[in-house]
Order: sequence, then C-alpha cells, then structure tokens
Amino acid sequence: MGADDKLYLCISQYDFKVNGMIRFGGGIYLDTDKGNYLLKQRQVSENRVIFEEEVKQLLYNNNFINTDFCLRNINGDYVTEGMYGETYTCRRNYHGNMCDMNTAADLVLAAKALAGLHNASSGYTPNMVRKSSFHLIQDDSLFYSEASETKSEQNDIEDFSLPGEQYYTKKDIPYREGLVSELFDKRITELKRTCKYLSRQKNPHGTELKLLELLPEYIKKCDNAMKLLNRDIDERLYKSAYNEGHIIHGSFTGHNIIFIKDSVAVTGFEKARIGSPVHDLYMFIKKAGEKNNWDKTLIKTLLDYYASVRPICSDEKNILMARLFFPEKFWKTVNMYFNGKKNWIPGRVDKKLEDVCRLQDAMEDTINSL
Repeated sequence: MGADDKLYLCISQYDFKVNGMIRFGGGIYLDTDKGNYLLKQRQVSENRVIFEEEVKQLLYNNNFINTDFCLRNINGDYVTEGMYGETYTCRRNYHGNMCDMNTAADLVLAAKALAGLHNASSGYTPNMVRKSSFHLIQDDSLFYSEASETKSEQNDIEDFSLPGEQYYTKKDIPYREGLVSELFDKRITELKRTCKYLSRQKNPHGTELKLLELLPEYIKKCDNAMKLLNRDIDERLYKSAYNEGHIIHGSFTGHNIIFIKDSVAVTGFEKARIGSPVHDLYMFIKKAGEKNNWDKTLIKTLLDYYASVRPICSDEKNILMARLFFPEKFWKTVNMYFNGKKNWIPGRVDKKLEDVCRLQDAMEDTINSL
C-alpha cells in the first residue's frame, strides 16, 4: 500500500469531501467542501489537544470565532489514528495574509485583535476535561453555521460525568504562566553565574572579553527591572488569572495572525495557558519594537489601540514596564554562549551582542517616553 493510500485511509475518517490537497512541510493542506484544513501528525499529548480545543471553544462561546479549531472525525475524536499507530489532527486553515510585523497598519489590527482575544478568554474551567476520552462539548457543525441559535444551544453543556471517572481540576492543569519575579530571579542568577565563570578564565578573548565588559552593566539593568517590578502586584495578577481562568495565547506573533476579508484569524495555540493578558501584550509589543527599532510613535499607537478595546489596568502596566525594561535579548545571548561549546564560539554571538546593545538603548528611550 502506497503513501497516498494510507493518507486516504486517514482522510476517509472525516466527514467532508476533499476537492484538492497539497503537501507542505510536515502536513497536508486540504481543500474540502467544509473549508480548508491542515492534516498533520500529532506532536503533543492527548490532554494537550483537549486543553487547546477547550480554549478555542471558550473563545468561540465569547464571540471570538476565527481560530484553528481541531475537527472531530466521524468517531467524534480530535485525534485520528493511522495504519501504524501514528496519530493525526485536522485543524482549520485560513487563506489570507499573515501579519507583517514591519507594517504599522497590520500591527494596529493585530493589537486590536489581541485585545479582543483577551476579552473573550476569561472564564476557562477544566471540569469537562476527561482523562480517557475525546468526547467533549463540541459539535463541529456549529463551526459551519452562522445561525445565532446554534451558539445558544452550545452554551448548554451536557454533563458527561460517569460514576468512578476522574477529572482534572485547575490545580492539575500544568499549562500555567509562572510569576514574573521568579523568572527574573532565575535569569539574574544565570547571568551572575556566567559572569563568575568568565572571571575565572585565564585567557578570555573575543566574545568572552565583550561579555565580561557588558555583564556588570546588564546585571544592573536586570536589578533595576526587578526593583521596578512590584512583587505584590505580580502575585495578585497571578492569582487573579488562576481564579478567573484567564487564558493567554502564548505566541501572538506575525505567523499566527492572519487577515481574512474584514476579520482576523488567530492560530497556533500550542503555547496557550492560564496567565495574565499582560504576558501576551509584552511579547507582542517587544516583537513589534524589535522589528521597528522601537519607534516611539508606533509603540504608543499600539498600546492605545489595544487599550481602546481592552483597558490596561495599573497593575498590568507595572508588570508590562518591568518586563520591557528587563534585557531579555541580552540574557538569551548569554544563555546561548554559556550552554554552547566554549572551545568554539559562533560568530553570530558577536553579531547578536551588537544588535542587543543597539536595541536595548532604543527600547529604554522609547519606554521612558511613554
């Protein structure tokens, strides 16, 4: 049996008619009578698949509709098993333009979409997550219907609990954002460890000399970011996100933001987790700043457009400013050096250090102006 025959056996387990298919990267794009999908071999655990689909169901119920939801097969499962035990998922795929992180107009639309996503992502509860089954709360037909009554029916979730079955509670879900203060503490410790290691080298040269020169200055920048961070606020936002079941996307960047007609689709929920929305906002602003040399007008515009859809509270502003001031790029570069081979340091480390210093100065100037 050829590869195509095996593929058709897998596709035949879905309730759609395939008009065409294209192999691309690690998956197969399918053009069907019920929309476009991406069939791809499963890379994560079954419980992770369930978690992601419940997140998308939450967003849909709160009117954030365009996500790469996973289609159930004819057996009602999210995961389809292949001939040799390999497993696949079939996710909604959108045809449109990806967000250009160098284009202000695209970034403005993305900022508003992120705020809309955050407005819709509160209230997650894992009580319906079953450890032994994929038969959850979703009827795929609702994704093909624009009728409002279909959505109303979806809100009446059936209780699937059976005697003796086990369920996850919030404390069992591992997908949670940690405290920013703990993250800072860990990274500052790593920078100090590297500084100590380099100071013990008998004949440091090249990149090592540059790192020895920069490390004290950047450790001080890290300490200043830590002083700016209010630990009480950090803990308060962490507990609030946990108690309210607030979901963040985790990877809200250009390739996961797709413009379709008069709307925006958000894909790639592989890093979705419970956490404060400020984490997504930080990653988005940081990436937009790095791509646009921390243009002051652009950064202020993006924050204003985000706040026009979802206001940024004072607690979130504190965490956002602290995270932006923390020299994460420098930490990443040092981490790459420390965990690499010391007898041969790639030339890209030197280039990265130059870029890091340039962007850090531009970032601090921009953030101080807000």
